[in-house]
Amino acid sequence: MLWTTYGIVGPTAGGKTFIAEKLSTTGKFVIINADSQQIYDYLPTLSSMPKNLPENHVLYGIAKHGDDFNVARWAVHAHEEIAKAHTSGKVPVLVGGTGLYFKTLQDGIVSLPEISNDVRTRVADFSLGELHEHVSEDYAARIHDRRRLEKAAAVFIETGKYVEEWHNGPRELRLDGLKLFGLIPERSKVVDNIHARLDRDFDAMIEEVRASDLDDIDMIGYHDLKRLQTRPELYDEVKQLMLYRTRQYAKRQVTYMRNCLQLEETYDCANKLYEKVQQAENDAVNAENPPEF
Repeated sequence: MLWTTYGIVGPTAGGKTFIAEKLSTTGKFVIINADSQQIYDYLPTLSSMPKNLPENHVLYGIAKHGDDFNVARWAVHAHEEIAKAHTSGKVPVLVGGTGLYFKTLQDGIVSLPEISNDVRTRVADFSLGELHEHVSEDYAARIHDRRRLEKAAAVFIETGKYVEEWHNGPRELRLDGLKLFGLIPERSKVVDNIHARLDRDFDAMIEEVRASDLDDIDMIGYHDLKRLQTRPELYDEVKQLMLYRTRQYAKRQVTYMRNCLQLEETYDCANKLYEKVQQAENDAVNAENPPEF
């Protein structure tokens, strides 16, 4: 049995869904979602979830609003789905634009200790000076976000060890043998695709958001689209704003992929990458089962 796992990471509107659907139709691959927005079961149009989810697509829409679904929980599910795919003789392919998900599988994740409620309550009342007393000098000099300082101080109070010592310890959820490819088209192509998606889906997005009664959503465009319920004259303005924000998001995604992920190769064309994954898998099969003479 082969134990290959592929990953395809790229910016929004870069062509990942096209590859995933083509691979799934071959019957050889299982597509595993690696997009943090498409994990949830609401706002499928706004999150660009594949429509009428094709067969062999998993981890789409598995979480509900309010679920505490973090990167570690996703990684646990991803490992489970990878094992299921291998057991069934399929090849798992992780597809998405959330770079942190792939980085977690490449580097593993630190397992920090559980913090008691008493310690959390104490730390929440600390002054900035008191927080600095419970973290290393280096950490206090580098980190200025109070939430991170509180977490680090709580770890020290609970365990007597600085958070850096935990980060240097064993890591969990690393995935050995992941072959990660980047799909990074020319920026102009991504922008054109974003334009096309908004032109096609904008009215459906408006209706989807109108039917939603959620407030604490950080999906791009959600709160802007909400404004249209009382200010319909802002239609064109909101559409342009979503275009701008989505373009900026795609740019940040590409920067993260290039700087933080270990990519086997990058491709600027979805068809080329589709052919590469197909060929790589055929080569692996042939290597596992060499021809007899």
